[in-house]
Amino acid sequence: DGIDINCGCPQGIARRGNYGAFLLEQEETLLTLVRHLVKHLRVPLSVKVRLLPPPNSYNLGEDPRQHAKVFDIPKHSLELYAKLVDAGIHLLTIHGRTRYHKQKYVGRTDWETIRKAVEMFGDRIPIFANGSIETFEDVDECLRVTGADGIMSSESILEYPPLFYVKPQYPVRSVGRLQLAR
Repeated sequence: DGIDINCGCPQGIARRGNYGAFLLEQEETLLTLVRHLVKHLRVPLSVKVRLLPPPNSYNLGEDPRQHAKVFDIPKHSLELYAKLVDAGIHLLTIHGRTRYHKQKYVGRTDWETIRKAVEMFGDRIPIFANGSIETFEDVDECLRVTGADGIMSSESILEYPPLFYVKPQYPVRSVGRLQLAR
């Protein structure tokens, strides 16, 4: 049993509803919520996060490559993660992209920042990595690079449920179930 606060959703509805990845940009609200839950829950609390975009990033446009030129994304993200750990969360899942990394800007996940988080907080809580997991080989590589305690996958596991099986699955997938359904 446990409760997870999902601060990973980058969709517009999350902005309108004041949740998901947009809650990360309201640090005091998020930390107040976390502290309250840690104090009153009888089950562990986990938080799924993304990397932080620059403040007022709407003015910079949608291309996340421009954001890194004006804002130290890893530094500010790790500072927030430290506050979440200090507030008492029991597990942290890090999606190594900002909310802008979607659709045509998805790009590779920043596993290096996840590795830094593991180095900084891994002796205090388990840390899971999320993002750029499409094959079992990606699972192995991500765990090797990040040192994370586990992997969280969404789209790939929905498309191909045997993703985490160690033994190769035969026949080898040539088309995902979503493509097959179409």
